[in-house]
Amino acid sequence: MLLITVNFVEQIVDSVPVEQRGPGTSVLQTYVNRGKNLRQHGSTAEKYLYIYDLQGVFEGLKESLVQSTPEGQTIGMSLIGLLGVASEFAKEDEKVHNKFTEGATQMKSKLTPATIAQESEVFNAIDKYITSNDVQRHEALMEEVLRFKNKY
Repeated sequence: MLLITVNFVEQIVDSVPVEQRGPGTSVLQTYVNRGKNLRQHGSTAEKYLYIYDLQGVFEGLKESLVQSTPEGQTIGMSLIGLLGVASEFAKEDEKVHNKFTEGATQMKSKLTPATIAQESEVFNAIDKYITSNDVQRHEALMEEVLRFKNKY
């Protein structure tokens, strides 16, 4: 999802001709640079925060852009593309959820009931994620599962 976000915003920056770039394009370029850095060095939590910050970045731009300028018009039209990005996020979340569910199911089938009972805390977290149909809760539930990564 991070890569989709960075690529989307970078395409917006690239769509504004260099001679027409102003403060709005600069804000977006800074956002892109931060995303590229997080992709290489950021924690999972930082990456999720970055993705969710996109809406705030666009909200800030809507107030500061002059719609009659070429920069404002180009970036404004790109806001419409944000709906497409939201759709891509939903598809990616579904893919991750399905793969995680498949992997967890395979793992549990290879473990003894005693092992599952002994590690009930992590398996309860896994079960919560698997049974969740609320896309907005998936991030928090995945973070709950990831809490255990250093234990194993």
